[in-house]
Amino acid sequence: MAAVRGPAPGFHRHPDHSIRIHKATGRWRALDGDRLLAESHNARILEESGYGAVVYFPGSDVRDEALAVSPSETSCPFKGRARYFRSVANPGGPDIAWSYPGTYEEVVDIEGFIAFYADRISLEHTKPEAPEDS
Repeated sequence: MAAVRGPAPGFHRHPDHSIRIHKATGRWRALDGDRLLAESHNARILEESGYGAVVYFPGSDVRDEALAVSPSETSCPFKGRARYFRSVANPGGPDIAWSYPGTYEEVVDIEGFIAFYADRISLEHTKPEAPEDS
């Protein structure tokens, strides 16, 4: 696991920008067609100013054989340096997921987690069952 990189410089330049991370409820699945990429009851939701909510799966809940590391990299002033992944089934295709192996301290809760592009794969959410009344 990469080291946390200190405070995010983006918040200093844009103090009104916000990122909120919380534990997702229920079961989340990421599918590429009928191929299961990830399944988790421990996903996290990241909500960021100006963007839609993103589901992050613990790396341990993503199937190792499903993703191949892509040569793509970017840097975010709020989260850190991102690395990307492609589907093993389509290695010449577009990136379908990303992660932040070393985050800034404000978003350490997603370090080691993997997010998928919701417009390139399917995300399924099963809400937790309501407790039965006794």
